Amino acid sequence: MAAPTPAPMPAPTLTEAITKPLSVVEGLFKQAGCPAKDKEDFGVREFFTKLVADPQGYEQVPYLTSANADLLPNNSLVRFRGVVQDMMTPEYYAGAAQRADGTWCTSKYNDGLPEGQVAEDDNSRMWERKPLYCATIPSLSPWAQPASTVNATASIVQDSGKAKRGRDDDSDMAVDTDAAMEHDQNKSELHSAAAAADGRGGSCCASKKACGVDERMKDQGGEAAAPAEDSFQAGDCIVYVYDKGAEGTDNMALHDMVYDEGAEGTDNVVLHDMVEVVGVLSKLPQLASMHMGVADDGDMDMGMKEHLANHPPTSQVPDTMDMDMDLKEHLANHPPTSKVLRLHAILIKKQPQLTVQPHPATTQLQASAPVAELRSQAIQLLTLALGGDSLAAEYLLMQLLARVSARTEGMPVGMVPMNLTHCPQPPSAHQAPPTTSNLSSMPPPPPKQPAPTKPDPNAPASPFVAALAAAVAALVPLSSVLPLTVGKCNSGPWAPKRDYETNRLSRSPLQLPPGTCLLVDETVMDEGTLSEIGVASFQTLSKLLQEQVLAYDFVFYEHPVPVNLPAVVFSTGRSLLNDALLLGLPLKATVSTMPSKSEIEKAVADAEAQGAMAPVRSFLVASASLAYNLSEEMYQYLQQEFLKIRKENPTFGADQFHNRLTLARMCAISFGEAGLSQERWQYMMALETTREARRVEKWEHKKC
Repeated sequence: MAAPTPAPMPAPTLTEAITKPLSVVEGLFKQAGCPAKDKEDFGVREFFTKLVADPQGYEQVPYLTSANADLLPNNSLVRFRGVVQDMMTPEYYAGAAQRADGTWCTSKYNDGLPEGQVAEDDNSRMWERKPLYCATIPSLSPWAQPASTVNATASIVQDSGKAKRGRDDDSDMAVDTDAAMEHDQNKSELHSAAAAADGRGGSCCASKKACGVDERMKDQGGEAAAPAEDSFQAGDCIVYVYDKGAEGTDNMALHDMVYDEGAEGTDNVVLHDMVEVVGVLSKLPQLASMHMGVADDGDMDMGMKEHLANHPPTSQVPDTMDMDMDLKEHLANHPPTSKVLRLHAILIKKQPQLTVQPHPATTQLQASAPVAELRSQAIQLLTLALGGDSLAAEYLLMQLLARVSARTEGMPVGMVPMNLTHCPQPPSAHQAPPTTSNLSSMPPPPPKQPAPTKPDPNAPASPFVAALAAAVAALVPLSSVLPLTVGKCNSGPWAPKRDYETNRLSRSPLQLPPGTCLLVDETVMDEGTLSEIGVASFQTLSKLLQEQVLAYDFVFYEHPVPVNLPAVVFSTGRSLLNDALLLGLPLKATVSTMPSKSEIEKAVADAEAQGAMAPVRSFLVASASLAYNLSEEMYQYLQQEFLKIRKENPTFGADQFHNRLTLARMCAISFGEAGLSQERWQYMMALETTREARRVEKWEHKKC
């Protein structure tokens, strides 16, 4: 006799779906007949896709941050935005198990099966999931942050009393009451222990000492382990990705996680990608207890061994496992949830839109009067920050919108990195003496002769660059300032490195999401000697500027990961990165005193009060995403232009003309135009004529 068809699950309310999403998952699992394969979705994504498709429902889902994580109840539905910093080893887990009464339950989208309800013979099904280590989006402009979810957070906290009452016998999908109570009771102790492990809020999980053990070891006469240099940072989140999403959605497949863009397909999640996740928040206070219970010799208590048995750290599930050998990797991959957020992804969207709603004038992005006015407002703000230099403002705006459109023989197409020279020197800065551009030939630092004053790795940018960065951040959603000092270069390798003991990647200040405008401040370069690490960091930056790749160090080989980072280097004279910079422009301020950061911020605040900034931002974001094309008519016209320039200047080569074509592309995009016209070509050529004249005036010698 055939088994009866499960009755349709009653439609959950919006509040129930947010406060008890696992009950929804369990109900859909039963309704689908308790499928045995982990690749089967059993309607979960379809349900939650409809939930977030409704703007009202989407706004009710709290946006997860390190600031509100303690307020949100365990196993509640949240949103999270981050950038993929590392791709960790896939995990096998008990995805479904049979109860003593013969019925099945699932642990998909959470961290364990209900205790005491699984049959002793443990007839479970092993499924697979992929953890992604995500960091908060670096240098995200405040106006591009997701809309405030204070009301949503307050609402879910108000309902958390209902959400924390424990699993119902019927659904088996409510929150673990004991874990929640333990979290509430020990939250202060766990946070104190975590803070003691790393003064910056990081974690020493990568070492044999676990979080919170350092001081205890000192008391016992042992030597405390130093925190790793790439310690965890506030807002970091481990996102667990499950099977392939429903057809036609933006959700990623588990097997589509790759390190770079070389794999086939357009939906791959790769390193540095921004992702928006809707998933189930998981809080496991027992993880902190396990970290604190690890002794100096790497031994562990029974709780840790039990957790390792349920969460094997390797891609296979062996019959026996050397727990001690895998301890370091497991600790690094399962940090306390009080330090690193933990989220089980139901929906993932790659490259979410980081802008306000488009202004009506930018819908078609035509070179009409409204669009020209929006561009003019952006130029005016940049001109103010550049001390009245409107020419530099034109070139800087083009840099903000530049993107790598293709790669030819490994070299990027669509960008011309710029060096803005003759920038104001900070009052306290001491410019380093001239050095060769080939840093690989620099001699090693003299032994036992440290600099009198240790360079500061956290030195801020110059006042000029800080003010300009404020203007840039007011216009585009992603920008990052990199003060180029000896201390910063020597502080750690800028090429992310794989630690095979923990199977984790180290951090790098160059791990930035696509489209981030990188502002390199060389004006703060101080006197000192670059160490071997510093020279390598400099070479990593030079390679990024020239080839738009970030070299990852896997110890036995180097793997270049493509990036998409328009860059501007600010220097007082000839840049140390000159070989990687194709465009040089001396700054020519028209004011005696450059505006301060506070003055720029006030100008931006005044414009926002008048409602002028949102349309400009929408225009720039839309322009940067334009699909550029070159008509056949313009192609023929440009051929004639090349012959004309060569006739006037026989030394003008193909590489120089290619740079002009790229500048023309950037110029057209800055006007909101998806194609190049003769008018825009002539506009760009006029800018180039002025730039060349200024170079001669300032005795600059650049490549184009």
